Amino acid sequence: MKLTKRFYSFKEGIININKSLIILLPFFFISGPFLTDFVFSLCAISLLFFIQEQEIKKLINSKFFVYFICFNLVLLLSSIMAIDKVLSLSNTIFYFRFGLFTIFFYFIILNYPKILKKLFFVFLVCYSILFVDGIYQYFNGHNLFFFDIIEKNRVSSFFGDELVMGSYLSRFFPLIIGLYAFLLLKSEKHFLHYFLFLNFVLFSIILVLMSGERTAFFFIVLGCILIVIFFNNFKVEKVILISAKFFILIVLFFNTGLNGRIINLTLEDTNLNELNFENLKKGKIVIFNKQYQEHYKSGLKIFIDNPIIGVGPKNFRKVCSEKKYNFSEDTCSTHPHNTYIQLLSETGFIGFLIIFTTLIFIIFLLLKNHYRKLRYKKPYLNNLEISILISLTISLFPFSPSGNFFNNWVSCIYYLPIAILIWSLKKNRRLK
Repeated sequence: MKLTKRFYSFKEGIININKSLIILLPFFFISGPFLTDFVFSLCAISLLFFIQEQEIKKLINSKFFVYFICFNLVLLLSSIMAIDKVLSLSNTIFYFRFGLFTIFFYFIILNYPKILKKLFFVFLVCYSILFVDGIYQYFNGHNLFFFDIIEKNRVSSFFGDELVMGSYLSRFFPLIIGLYAFLLLKSEKHFLHYFLFLNFVLFSIILVLMSGERTAFFFIVLGCILIVIFFNNFKVEKVILISAKFFILIVLFFNTGLNGRIINLTLEDTNLNELNFENLKKGKIVIFNKQYQEHYKSGLKIFIDNPIIGVGPKNFRKVCSEKKYNFSEDTCSTHPHNTYIQLLSETGFIGFLIIFTTLIFIIFLLLKNHYRKLRYKKPYLNNLEISILISLTISLFPFSPSGNFFNNWVSCIYYLPIAILIWSLKKNRRLK
């Protein structure tokens, strides 16, 4: 009897530790990949102590987890066949931890749903701190901890020389709005809610603009557009989001530094600026910039020669230096800077198909909900679920530059919202 009580006390301690660490994840993402990946790994290991729980068994036997395991097997097979097996396996042999984290986080939400409210407010605190620190760094050349600006017109705040602040802000932007809708709009709407929403939107947009990350800028604009289109009964907030878009245009028009990086540099890189507009007629358009175009050409050539399972995760950096795949000094990089070209070159058509099918299914769910909302006035999804689908759409968007798909920090961003989505869908009996 005493042994049983101790075991349950031990399990409760595990739950409490992981709850606290998950709540702090927004801070850990800012600190870098180490602490973030540590929390994911600890949650994956902790799952083993709860493997007999009925809800965990159900999720392990679900289509979601089977689909995830299939992707894992493709990664392992591709790694085993890779040129640099050690490099590839170092990234894929423990990839399953992301799926295990998702299951364990789902289990925590199921038993302690208030964790979502705490996570939401921690995100708000992080965004507020970044805003204050980012503004200070923008005008003073260094932040409150004396981290200097690494590159002109590119504020990074506490991210230091890792210029990913915009990516962090834009990828979590829809999720935080979804949590806002789920947590604060259940009760009667209040002016304070709208004030909080307005400030969050403005803070996020200003920070992304100051980060100088063009992809992040596109992501946050895309996120606003998709929220306006797909969210249910979000009238005042949609007006705020539409107004925010006009705010973006005004800021870009009057701030020559931001305008130069976000607009003019993009036009220059793609040969679509005024001086080179003739290149459009001649078919000399560059995709994003010359370096990215070289990465894409090399990645697609690698895929054509290795169509089934690719050259192995993280092996683009090895293979792109070979003569037949190296077209110029701009060709090689650690990854091709596009999710789907990376999947094609490193995991072949099979790995690509699994992730691309996921994107298609996400878009199908969004369109299905929109159709039912317009036709029958009965949405299939709530705003929290829609927001996570939008977050995943942004992360998996095919027509933009992207980070390394197998980067631990990026992978954590992908998988964190999925547990919340599964919990909400099962709670509303839309997922068995």
